[in-house]
Amino acid sequence: MAAANTSITNLSNGKVSKAGDTMTGVLTLGAYTNQSTKVTGGIKIHDLRSITPSPGMFGEKRVNYYFFQADGSRWSSIMHMHGWTVGDYASWEIAGNSHTDSTAVGTFKYRAGKNGTWSNWHSVILKDDYTGRLA
Repeated sequence: MAAANTSITNLSNGKVSKAGDTMTGVLTLGAYTNQSTKVTGGIKIHDLRSITPSPGMFGEKRVNYYFFQADGSRWSSIMHMHGWTVGDYASWEIAGNSHTDSTAVGTFKYRAGKNGTWSNWHSVILKDDYTGRLA
């Protein structure tokens, strides 16, 4: 049995193909030229201010990023993770402040959910912000 051909044969407009197969979706990578120029590319953060995201809405086996009000008052950049199949397994999210209010910079929140229902947002305690003893 011959080994599978995994070499990339075409990269055009962010779409990748290889001999005998086509990868679907878009490949986006950072483009670095030198330290004085702006970084382009990267992973797109979707603006979801007009909808209410639910667990599993992004599909299965994915990581997605979006902009939303995580706690109902401050704008946040959110990483959404759904590691396996929708319906059987939970999604989770971590949110960081993207609001113009600089007093909340460095605060993070976490939630998990399944089948359309999220838990409440929970604050993530950072070691540098906590002086007591953690059990």
